[in-house]
Amino acid sequence: MTALGKILVFVVLVLSLIWTGLTVNVFVTRANWQAEARRWQDAAKASAQAADYQRKVAEQAQTAAAARVANLEAEVKTLTGQVDTANKNSAEANKQLADKLAAQQAAIPPDQLLQANIARLQKQVDILQASVSTMEKQLNESVITTEKSRADLVRAQIDRDSALRALDDAQTRLLAVQDQINDLRTGKTGTSARLAPPEDFKATVTKVSGDLVEINLGLNAKLQKGATLSVYRRTPRPKYLGSVTITQVDPFGAVGQYSPPPGRKPAADDLPKKGDTVGVLKP
Repeated sequence: MTALGKILVFVVLVLSLIWTGLTVNVFVTRANWQAEARRWQDAAKASAQAADYQRKVAEQAQTAAAARVANLEAEVKTLTGQVDTANKNSAEANKQLADKLAAQQAAIPPDQLLQANIARLQKQVDILQASVSTMEKQLNESVITTEKSRADLVRAQIDRDSALRALDDAQTRLLAVQDQINDLRTGKTGTSARLAPPEDFKATVTKVSGDLVEINLGLNAKLQKGATLSVYRRTPRPKYLGSVTITQVDPFGAVGQYSPPPGRKPAADDLPKKGDTVGVLKP
């Protein structure tokens, strides 16, 4: 066999194999499409059955709803008729009542109607009078309570004034006794010894208003009304500012009237101010 013959035999063999493969592929593809087509047919049939079932259920629900609507419309119609009938009966009853009242009023003489109106008005007046009486009673009670409170306040003021007078008397007697004791101790007479502050007295100015000077010590530091103290400044340099005569005193403080040094008109910086010292200057 020549080489050309061998080549032709080989070509025929290859073409035979290719044809066989195509034939097998076509057969397999046809079988697969048939199975897939059957599967889709079954799914479509199941979907159609489900849709038909849902349609039947929806139709049943629609029928039941239509029946309920019809029943409700019938009930509404019945109730509307009943309401109309009730309104008609009410209107007739009101008309009959109005006719009867008109007939009764027409039958009653005018003087009786007037008496009835007077009685009704008198009843209202009685009710108002009762209310006024109640309010007047409450007002009187409030006035009595107020007057009693005022009387208690007046009595309390009288008692306070009496106590203040008794306190003043006691302080006067106490000062007199202290004067006698001081006179016996020092040999001095009069009130100068009593008014003299302790030699070590030293207070601080807490407030100044015009010529009034307020300090932070009082009766508890043995300071007496009428005492005369010196007022001076320590910083930035020592300075004598004048004197303070005590006019008011209590246990924890006192107020005095400022007097500048004799023969000198003080400048603004020479007047007492908060923080200055008030005490006894030793010669």
